[in-house]
Amino acid sequence: MSNHKIYHQVCLCHDPEHDVRFTHYDDDEIYVSVHLPNDIWYKRIWVGIKYIFGYKSRYGHFGETLMNRETAKGFQEYLYAYINKTQ
Repeated sequence: MSNHKIYHQVCLCHDPEHDVRFTHYDDDEIYVSVHLPNDIWYKRIWVGIKYIFGYKSRYGHFGETLMNRETAKGFQEYLYAYINKTQ
């Protein structure tokens, strides 16, 4: 089993769709996992068709997660440990 460290960012609004998880293993990469909503099948097909034909929303296809200073410090410590481990 690999040694890995996880930083789980819970959005301040507490919506689980906004949570982000950062994981790094013994290698030189950080994996970023985000929640993808599980829409009804025909909505996913409709979004896929629009994507294929180049539709671009003026808002983009992005969500967000909110951090306060306390959670940002935790994320900073996670990244600091990652950077110092790989050097």
